[in-house]
Amino acid sequence: MRRILIPLVLIFGLGLIESSLLPPVINSPIRPNLIIVVMALWIAFRGTEGFVWSFLGGLMLDLLASTPFGSITLGIMIGNLIAEAIDQSPIVPELVRVFIRIAVVTALTHATIIVAILIKKININVVDSISGVLLPTIAVNCVIALVVYVAFRLVERFSPQQRRRVY
Repeated sequence: MRRILIPLVLIFGLGLIESSLLPPVINSPIRPNLIIVVMALWIAFRGTEGFVWSFLGGLMLDLLASTPFGSITLGIMIGNLIAEAIDQSPIVPELVRVFIRIAVVTALTHATIIVAILIKKININVVDSISGVLLPTIAVNCVIALVVYVAFRLVERFSPQQRRRVY
């Protein structure tokens, strides 16, 4: 029961923080994507179990965000699938692997949102969206990923479960 309850509470809490608390506190389009970071690292540490929680986290954000419904979930899932494929390559330094994973998932999630907005024929400046929001958000997410990575490592040290891979 704890294996299901803890992730649900975590996803719900992160979703509320990301959609309700962060926008008024950080009055900028550049904010950390907590669910993206935590779910990407969850998949890195726990494998396919993380895809289920990642999907639920994306749905949570889709329900709370003003973006076209499904665009966040689709972006998170595609991003994590591609990041998982890239992660199979022999990149040795674990922090490099973490940063690549976070950058890929963040970039594909935001790209999916941009495409969904363009499909709905809403005018946005794509160049500003990429250079002014996406690239700085990748940097912010990588900084947040360091903290989450350390937290995951500490939890794993005291957890009876084995890690999925050497990371």
